[in-house]
Amino acid sequence: MAEILWCCHVRGPDDVHAAPDYETALKWADISNAVNWRGRKGETVPPATYDDCLIKAVPAIWPYSAEQHAEDLPKSIAGFAIPEAK
Repeated sequence: MAEILWCCHVRGPDDVHAAPDYETALKWADISNAVNWRGRKGETVPPATYDDCLIKAVPAIWPYSAEQHAEDLPKSIAGFAIPEAK
């Protein structure tokens, strides 16, 4: 049986971001949802309920080929990297 390829699926814009494993996909989804829940800097009111959130991120099975997963993985890792404090 082939290994499952995971991603972080961001519903709303319907983006998928290749993840190295399920745990990472879940972590990235949690981070995305937390940022969405708090609102971006300068916004005055966060969503009142989860239903009001514009995006909802979840871990999901990668919907494309293994080659596409391998190609997308470095971009996803870089995109979800937390900047170091200076």
